[in-house]
Amino acid sequence: MNEVKVKLEILLAIGLAVLLLPGCNKSKDSTEEKSVPAVEVLKVSSELTRRYQEFSGVLEPVAVIQIFPEAVGKISEIYRKEGASVLAGEPLAKIDQTDYLLALDQAQSALDLASANLKNAQANLERQQQLQQEGFSSEAALEGVTTAFEIANAQYAQAKTVYSMAQRQLEHTTITAPIDGYINARYIEKGQFALNSAPAYSLQNLDKLKIMLAVSEDLIAEITARDEVEILFSNDTAGQVAGEIVFAGKSPDPTGSYPLKIEVDNKNHALLAGKSVVVRIFSANPSREVVIPGKALLRRAGRWSAFVVEAGVAEERTIIPANRIHDRMIIDDGIRNGDLLVVTGQDYCKSGEEVNIVKIWQSLDESLQTD
Repeated sequence: MNEVKVKLEILLAIGLAVLLLPGCNKSKDSTEEKSVPAVEVLKVSSELTRRYQEFSGVLEPVAVIQIFPEAVGKISEIYRKEGASVLAGEPLAKIDQTDYLLALDQAQSALDLASANLKNAQANLERQQQLQQEGFSSEAALEGVTTAFEIANAQYAQAKTVYSMAQRQLEHTTITAPIDGYINARYIEKGQFALNSAPAYSLQNLDKLKIMLAVSEDLIAEITARDEVEILFSNDTAGQVAGEIVFAGKSPDPTGSYPLKIEVDNKNHALLAGKSVVVRIFSANPSREVVIPGKALLRRAGRWSAFVVEAGVAEERTIIPANRIHDRMIIDDGIRNGDLLVVTGQDYCKSGEEVNIVKIWQSLDESLQTD
């Protein structure tokens, strides 16, 4: 009985050893297996492109006008309020005209009297001239009526001027818009006494917006009116519009910077003044540059890097980028023509380790079309 028990224990021990053996081998084999990342690469080549300079700026109205009343008096009518778009010459408000109408009537009466006196003096002069020709008038008499005519003529001219001024003052009781624009502020109310020393309205021309930049001497020398200007409303390409360089200063301001003025069309008033923007000024002349997909770049410890593949091994390189143009990056240093740049799978790469190239893109455009 004991012999049978011993044999059973031996058999159980052998069976357990056999069961455990494959498991141990499998664990050892799996530890020794090495995972090789699959990557897609782009064969880098240079292309014709344009670099740009980038600035930060703020959109401003191309013109802001403070409208001062040209007459004084109590405001009797308000025609247009804040937020209204107006045309040049359009009435905005009216000052009470009572006193100005009285002044115009008085000036009219004085003009009528001066006109009558002038006609009478002219008739006397003509009569004296006729009498002198016939020998019935002295030189002294003619001189007297001539002087009276000249005085009457001067009085008439003065009365005419006073009438014109009174008429103009009456016209000035209507406050009008000097330009097409948008009323961004109103400082008067009906019944308020308006003075010509205080503004009644503030009017902005929003059909165009401007961006004023301060540029260094080195950069202003590279900028021309032919350069393309792109305005972005964030650090990406969303919502970009075109701009135009309208003025580049030839002498510095007190800070040593050169003024640069850019205008943006805003006929539909879709753009808001006061908005911060990014301004990109592209050089007029293109040049050959190494351009890679932006997606190939990695940001690590405050620096840019990318992987290239040489002889099936990944190599991480420090990259010095110049400009990002949409989904492309112009490179100053770190990537050369002919390099096999990893564009997909770089997050799994380690410098000095093997990779499995599953796709080689021959052009930049083709590699970007897969996104």
